[in-house]
Amino acid sequence: MPTFDDPQVDAREAAEALRGLAHATITIEDPRAMYEVMGNLLASTRYLAQVTDQLAQNHHRNAARATTDHGDPLAARTLISDAIDALRSASARMDQAEGSLDQASGKAGQIAWKPDDPQHRWVSIVF
Repeated sequence: MPTFDDPQVDAREAAEALRGLAHATITIEDPRAMYEVMGNLLASTRYLAQVTDQLAQNHHRNAARATTDHGDPLAARTLISDAIDALRSASARMDQAEGSLDQASGKAGQIAWKPDDPQHRWVSIVF
């Protein structure tokens, strides 16, 4: 259950949920489920873009408090700048992924999946 105020706990929970989704989508028995899964993945990607952007903002906001493990605040500022650049790049890539997922969802939304016909299943019998 999300806390909405503890980013460490919520990030762990999100990672675990995505791990579960990765396993659950290895084989999807009912193809009708794929559209909803893609919609939720699209929403998740939007949130990930927001999170990476907010992490960049928080690095900038807290820059005055930063130092390295060796006590070097100037080196820490360089590291912060590099981290911000990388986070903004990640956010931009999430935006691209969101666009691709949105296209996939639009196409998938036009697919009508026929129910599985139990009369046409093959049964293997060994004597």
